[in-house]
Amino acid sequence: MPINVQTHETIMTVTPTYAHNKHHDLVHVETFFRTTASIAEDEVFYVPGKEEVPSHILEILELGGFTFEPIVASEVTSQVSNFADVIAKGTKEEALADAMIGLGSKYLNAVKLKSIGEGTNFYHLSYDYALIPETDGSFVIQTTLPHKGFNMPTGGQVRFVVVLPAGAKCDRAATKGEVPGTTQILEEPTPANVANGREVVSFFYQNDPKFTVKYKY
Repeated sequence: MPINVQTHETIMTVTPTYAHNKHHDLVHVETFFRTTASIAEDEVFYVPGKEEVPSHILEILELGGFTFEPIVASEVTSQVSNFADVIAKGTKEEALADAMIGLGSKYLNAVKLKSIGEGTNFYHLSYDYALIPETDGSFVIQTTLPHKGFNMPTGGQVRFVVVLPAGAKCDRAATKGEVPGTTQILEEPTPANVANGREVVSFFYQNDPKFTVKYKY
């Protein structure tokens, strides 16, 4: 069963390791959310990590539509547990989706949720992951709030903030929010703030948009 979320906030801070002889930038993620009911104490998230995925595996996952975003472990289990039935009775699309989530999860790290305060249903998730540049040298951050395995009833709120490295320039045309199932595009509510040479990109919205932030040195 999906977990119902009332509010979900994610803050990402990018460290420019690529500018210091690494093959990637390092992204530190702090995410907080409030749910309508308590989450099981043994629940974990699968999140992107610092391991670079082999190019041939990455190509397969991308062709299959898999995205490296946080996902509740129970959601992965739910989707792959009936794989045999999907192979026997399901569609090709359903079989592909289950296969990709099973394979992709092997390249994600398991992180346990932390509860903040007793009886508040307020949770915290923290992790770091490697962000690999595109072939043109640009970096693309994508995430959907709330995360996979979450459900946000009408009236829920999400907030997404990305602090870019000093010297990085945000691609305004490619940086946006998208509302799944519609043609609605969410522009940044205000121009990016600049603090000591670091651009800050922020969105605030209700329900569950997909966010994209693109930047380049």
